[in-house]
Amino acid sequence: MGEHSQIELPKLAQATVEIVDRIRQEVRRVNWASPIVQEDLRRWIADYLDTNDLVDYDQLEEVADKLVQLARKNRDSLMA
Repeated sequence: MGEHSQIELPKLAQATVEIVDRIRQEVRRVNWASPIVQEDLRRWIADYLDTNDLVDYDQLEEVADKLVQLARKNRDSLMA
């Protein structure tokens, strides 16, 4: 993600809240360990970032992958 003007900061803040809320909802699922569930979340994140024009198209998959990796790594704190 490149530099963003201050006008875009509220948009970025809102997007962060929405993405984290969705990640929290997903990691609480009983079947979170399922690769299918995690792939669905990755796809949702990539689509959200694309739809809201938050990340360059060629970086969508990489950013979505990293966010799902972070969700896996931080599941316990996300469930709190």
